[in-house]
Formats: sequence, structure tokens, C-alpha cells
Amino acid sequence: MKLHPTEDFRYYLDYLKKKKLNNIVFIKDEPIFNVLNASDLLIHTNTTAATEAWFLGKPTISMVFIKKYKPYFGDQIECSEIVSDYMQLHDKLDYYLEGGKLPNNLKVKIDRFITDWYYKIDGKSTARCVNFIDKFLQQNNTKTRRKINFEVIDMVVKNDLMDYIKSIIYSNKTLRHTFLKIKWKKTKKELDIIDAEYAVSFEDESKNIEEKCKNLLS
Repeated sequence: MKLHPTEDFRYYLDYLKKKKLNNIVFIKDEPIFNVLNASDLLIHTNTTAATEAWFLGKPTISMVFIKKYKPYFGDQIECSEIVSDYMQLHDKLDYYLEGGKLPNNLKVKIDRFITDWYYKIDGKSTARCVNFIDKFLQQNNTKTRRKINFEVIDMVVKNDLMDYIKSIIYSNKTLRHTFLKIKWKKTKKELDIIDAEYAVSFEDESKNIEEKCKNLLS
């Protein structure tokens, strides 16, 4: 179960403990695309994560158990299988987990939604925006108010990339230790201190949460 980043999962842990359920694991910090890539389908309650599932060709089931519930995006909810009770949810889960295909009417709605809101999912959106702005400026003889310092932009991009690489290295204990040993000649004692002070990595945190679930349910 992937909760919203701002959501407190302790309520759910208490519920699982009360119901003695041991087949559910909470995922806290893992990026949503990694979770969706490893999923067969997405069960949701009117979340924008559904659109990300459609990018990957994953079917989505929207739970509308409260009759007065009003979806935020009418055209978005129409792209999901809609269920209003547990039995409908059970039947839809069985259908898709047994290899059922997405109905053509939903495919058409999903394709139309993606085209209307995102145009194309091809990794070239930034290039299209840049080309459009450049064409607009040239056609209208627009004078730029200031010259862009591309050296600064290049430096910012490099710094952001370095920060991103460091975050990957430091988020994994093995990579972190290897890097600190080679780069800063850290001893085992120093590494133990750093581990104690450093935030738990994504990988380790997922395992920690799973372990906590098992402990709470035992």
C-alpha cells in the first residue's frame, strides 16, 4: 500500500494489527513510478496517480463507496473501472489478476484524457515548449529583456545532477560505505557513527516498515 507522502500510516498499522492481517506492506518513500512498474493494477480513490498508471498501461479501479462522494476530475474518474461496494471490487480484482484486458471504451477515454491533458508521453515535452516559445518570439519580433547566462544554467544543472547522484549513493548503505571509504578514507567506526546519524535509505526504510508491520502483527 502506497500512502500519500503527507499521510500518517500509523492509523493503518493499528487497523492491520486489530484485524490480524499480515499480507499488507506499506511503502513510504519509494517513487510512485517504481511502485506502479511492479504492480498489476492500481486501486485508488480519485488520485492523480491513476494518470501515471495509464502512462504505463496499467488498469485502474476507483473505489466510490460513498454515494455523496464527488470526484475532483469528472473526466479522470471515467477512465477507471468504478466500483461502489466490496463485491464489485472483488470481481474486478479477479478479472484483471486473472489476465483480463482493459475494455475498449476505457482505452478510448484514457487515450483522449492523456491527449487533452498531456498531449504526448514521449519525453519531448520540454523541447516542444522551447521550440514554441522560440518560434513565438521570432514571429513577433519580441526583444528579450536580458541575456540568459547559459554558463550559469549549465552550472546549476551540473550541481543538481551531482546532488541527485549523491542522494542515490547515500540512500543505499553499501554504496554509501564504499563512497565514504574511497573518497574520505572513513574507518568502520566512523561509518557506524554516520549510519546512526544519517536518515534511513529508501531501500532500508522499506524493509524497516515491513519489519515493523510484522512485529506489530506478531
